[in-house]
Amino acid sequence: MALGFDRSGIVATIATIEGRMFYKSMTTFADHRVWQDVYHVPVDDLLLCVKFQADVVTEFTVMSFKEK
Repeated sequence: MALGFDRSGIVATIATIEGRMFYKSMTTFADHRVWQDVYHVPVDDLLLCVKFQADVVTEFTVMSFKEK
């Protein structure tokens, strides 16, 4: 909540993510075999850094949602 987003605000922001916002793929610090995709997402006057980690082929977990 530090950024002022509630759950529905986070969901709405994630729904706006486009391919052009992709920044990089990286491994986690804890396990070099686990990959995350990082997106830089503009929202109002913020630029958010949002990380996703694949759980299964059709589902992803948001690992990070913070200001860049």
